[in-house]
Amino acid sequence: MNYYVRIPKDGEYTIEAEVWAPNQGSDSFFVTVFRHEDDGMYKAYDFGHGTKAHWRFEFAPGIQYSTWCVIKVNHVNAYVTPQQQVIPIVYKLEKGEYLVKIDMREDGAKLSKFRFVGV
Repeated sequence: MNYYVRIPKDGEYTIEAEVWAPNQGSDSFFVTVFRHEDDGMYKAYDFGHGTKAHWRFEFAPGIQYSTWCVIKVNHVNAYVTPQQQVIPIVYKLEKGEYLVKIDMREDGAKLSKFRFVGV
């Protein structure tokens, strides 16, 4: 799914969304944010851990399966000890147009809406 958004002013933003998932095995999306460059191309935003972030629900505080919940796009390394909780990604964005690409990671996860929130 591709969405074009306009950021009204330079600043730091998180992306939050209303999401639903049936269980831990079916609860995530990939999210990539692209900046519209002067040459007409879109360049992927690197948030410090690459360009492809997650909405991964299982480690989000307050998540309840089989109900709609609001969570932020996040980074998590589930394979370290002690296990991490989600780390919301803060995007440092300039005023302008962006493409937000959301890809399914697992079947069953649903997305109702998302928005950029100033930090």
